[in-house]
Amino acid sequence: MNGGGQERGMRSGTLAPPLIVGFGAACDIALRDMKKDEAHIRKLANKLKKELKEKISDIQINGDEVSSLLLFKVLMAVND
Repeated sequence: MNGGGQERGMRSGTLAPPLIVGFGAACDIALRDMKKDEAHIRKLANKLKKELKEKISDIQINGDEVSSLLLFKVLMAVND
């Protein structure tokens, strides 16, 4: 009696279909909400920068606006 074969070098049953389907659903949700999430992150980053500039007189916001938002960060320096 022979057992199940291999496909593309992987043992039968190696992949977890529920996890694959879940990942696909998560990707659909992320793609659907991406523009809304970007707008929300941009609003929060702008609010943070504005409030920091109001409260710390000698602050310098560094970096490029686009890449900073893509990486979800605000770069800054405070001079002594």
